[in-house]
Amino acid sequence: MEAYSRRIRYHLLGEACEKLGARYLAAGHTADDQAETVLLRILRGAGLRGAAGIPFTRPLTPSVSVVRPLLACSRKAILSYLAEVGQEYRRDETNNDLGFRRNLIRHEWLPKLETVFPDASDALRRLAEQCRETQAVIESLAEELLALCELSCSKSGFSLAVGPLNEADEPLARETLRLAWREAGLGEQGMTRRWWCELALQGRQRDERPITLPGGYKASVEGNRLIVSAGSG
Repeated sequence: MEAYSRRIRYHLLGEACEKLGARYLAAGHTADDQAETVLLRILRGAGLRGAAGIPFTRPLTPSVSVVRPLLACSRKAILSYLAEVGQEYRRDETNNDLGFRRNLIRHEWLPKLETVFPDASDALRRLAEQCRETQAVIESLAEELLALCELSCSKSGFSLAVGPLNEADEPLARETLRLAWREAGLGEQGMTRRWWCELALQGRQRDERPITLPGGYKASVEGNRLIVSAGSG
């Protein structure tokens, strides 16, 4: 329910920004939200990208970006400031519902961690920053590798040369394939680490037999090119 509501909320906000001609949408995420997000994603088994936490900015629509100017400020500092200037604010009553994992982390797990590790939240935020920096380097290398792979996108998928891909280390090959997938505008739902590994292995083995990927996509190698396309059903 939370994820669905979030998608609808950002969709409506994006439409409002487009209508008003606004280039930026400022969200109120705090440093505490960042620590909670990182811990939640780690427990879910996230990789570097997930452990990087909430980004300071991201595209919302082709002409609107979400920015988070309070991401380095603690929730306590913000509430203290609001009290000082006499500014009212709203509380979402669902934030107290322990049926949601994030609320469990916020109200129970993280406070308990901080009784043993007082700087647990700061440590999680530092981890997020380090993951962001490392992920940025990997993505930069992936962009360079993708340029060598002669990516070709179509309405149903993409193809690229496997030669340069196979000369790279597997983690970089996976990141390059993820970048190609996004360039082609394909949905990533269900594409877990296991499937990125399967896709990279398909290119390395040069097996002409197609494999089926989440979302109904198929991947096969023809000649020296890896082809990913929507399945025929």
